[in-house]
Parts: sequence; C-alpha cells; structure tokens
Amino acid sequence: YAQFKGCDMATGAELDSFTDAAQVSDWALDAMQWACGRKLIQGDTGRLMPTGSATRCQVAALLMRFIRSTLK
Repeated sequence: YAQFKGCDMATGAELDSFTDAAQVSDWALDAMQWACGRKLIQGDTGRLMPTGSATRCQVAALLMRFIRSTLK
C-alpha cells in the first residue's frame, strides 16, 4: 500500500537493536526494515514481537504514524 501511495521505499533500518529481530520472517524483512526506518513500528521494550498479535491500540498507532508521515 505504501508503495502504491508513492512513499519512498528506500528508507530502511537495521533491526539489530531488537532482541527478537531473528524471528522476522524472510518474506517480511524488507517491509519490517522499512516500517522501522520510517518509525512506524518502534517495538516494545527492545522487541518487535513479529510472531505475536498486535492490539487495536498498536495498530491504531502504526496507522496514525503512517498517515502523518504521508501528509508531510
């Protein structure tokens, strides 16, 4: 969706600072690096929790950050 909306997809971040970065699936790695690089996903206490479930509040925060980043 971000690519469709014309977002800069080159922005990325290394996930080394997250203790569970190795649990991110290969197919999701580029997207996770992009989302962390744009600070859409910030983790929780040094973890990404890629195998967990997101709460409604977490998804709302991610969507709000995405909307704000595309309006700039």
